[in-house]
Amino acid sequence: AAFKHTGINGEYLPLIPPFKMQNSISQKISFEKGILNYIQPTVDCEFNGPQNRYLGLNNTETFTPAYTLLNAGIITEMQYSRSKAATLQVQVNNVFNTVYQSALSRLKYFEYYTSASNGRPGIYGMGINASVRLTVPF
Repeated sequence: AAFKHTGINGEYLPLIPPFKMQNSISQKISFEKGILNYIQPTVDCEFNGPQNRYLGLNNTETFTPAYTLLNAGIITEMQYSRSKAATLQVQVNNVFNTVYQSALSRLKYFEYYTSASNGRPGIYGMGINASVRLTVPF
């Protein structure tokens, strides 16, 4: 009861996750003839709200601004024999190279890294990241 109505100075518990919303859309397009069995493009959007309900008492935590990450990918299956098909997946995460720090990341408070262009300490989340995966059954 001593911390009731004190806001960030003791009312909130540490490491409370902020509002988060994830959406995904994909469409599988199948083919009857040719070497391609299907193509499936996907787009994912992840919104993380601002964390303004944090434990600021004794500098335990700090405010975290909102951020949105957009990911895009495509999966295709290619027939290379009568009974076998290879799968190719290309994925790009954080398409717009958004600079962000997760409210729950302990790297956010890594005080030895201070060369960020905005002057805030800590290590930021992954920038744009592309990956390719080829699966060939034999």
